[in-house]
Amino acid sequence: MEKQPQELLECILVRLPAKALIRCLTVSKEWCACIKSPEFRSVFFNYCLESNIHRHFLISDFSASQTEFVLNRLDDNDTIIETIGEPTQPLKDLRVATELLGHSNGLVFLLNNYPSLNHPKMALWNPTIHRYKTVSRLPIRSTLQISVPHIQCLEPVYGFGYDKAHNEFKIIRIVQFRNTKLKKFVSDIMVYSANINGWRKVRSLPLTNYIVFQRTSFCNGFVHWLAEEAFDTRNKRILAFDIESKEIAFFFFFNDNVVGVGQLNLYTFDDHLCISSKEDDNEVRMMMSYGDADLWQFLYGVDWEEERDFQHPNSIFL
Repeated sequence: MEKQPQELLECILVRLPAKALIRCLTVSKEWCACIKSPEFRSVFFNYCLESNIHRHFLISDFSASQTEFVLNRLDDNDTIIETIGEPTQPLKDLRVATELLGHSNGLVFLLNNYPSLNHPKMALWNPTIHRYKTVSRLPIRSTLQISVPHIQCLEPVYGFGYDKAHNEFKIIRIVQFRNTKLKKFVSDIMVYSANINGWRKVRSLPLTNYIVFQRTSFCNGFVHWLAEEAFDTRNKRILAFDIESKEIAFFFFFNDNVVGVGQLNLYTFDDHLCISSKEDDNEVRMMMSYGDADLWQFLYGVDWEEERDFQHPNSIFL
């Protein structure tokens, strides 16, 4: 086969959908090396985002016992034009419901939490091409052994995002330990790198009296969680973790002294961080200037009064 110039080859391949790229891996060693290169992956992701093509819409319908997924294909206007079907997710288990805890650049972070085990099962899944990567296990008490009676281990929280500088996907896990005697918290933060399929420890949280909740969103290179002061729930913050430097970049206040964190959720829309409140007719607000907590703009509200007991499915764009 005649060798194609690298730039021309990339120009052709980048316009193909993900499934077609998988088939192209067997064309030649040159094509395989090009498609698997970190540079091409970065170009492909950016091209899809900028041109708004090869877009998919994944709906996850969560119940107490199972999580079902439905994959849809979108046109350039983000309108569903085809229901592809129900892809079989890699962690499907009749004993437990799978949690979808984040997504970025076409990959979805899935987790099965087994109460009887010291470690959950995790996977990174690409539903459009039916491929996945199993995440190496990490025991909850791997770095902080709890033996003191007044030390309580809280439920771990997770986040997921794409490190553009190092061209890799990362998972962040935060485990907090509450000292009920001193009314203080210590934390254990681990970061998973997909390129090495391994975990590394980073420094603890600078705030010792805040509880971090599994309300997470990836935006502007940061993984975000909602946090609330343990002994004064009027004080809320948004924790921002820099996925590139692995540092806690900053905390900023969210000025809402009435609604509890359990009624709030974080989203990313149009590259902006958004927050919704179930108590306020499902109001959605957008942070217009990233990092400035005084610039939350109201977007819309939905009255769920007649449907409060309905289990609404979650949906994400891929």
